[in-house]
Amino acid sequence: MSDEVYQTNVYKEGSKFISMRKALESLGEPYSNTVELISFNSVSKGMMGECGLRGGYFETHNLSPEANATMFKLKSMELCSNTIG
Repeated sequence: MSDEVYQTNVYKEGSKFISMRKALESLGEPYSNTVELISFNSVSKGMMGECGLRGGYFETHNLSPEANATMFKLKSMELCSNTIG
């Protein structure tokens, strides 16, 4: 699991953000095709700074069919509208 919400907050001069998926892909096989990865991001904190208004997403990579089905079930239970915190 990788929290990539604050990818624009790189403060070292000359450095840049590298996503975990890109890092995983750079390892090559067998890692790039077998390691399960879930990357989290947020439009409420990552783009606008509106912490009271929740909006986010996650990307999966190489999840097993069982893990994918479980994630789908868990996220399906939360299909209600957001409210202001």
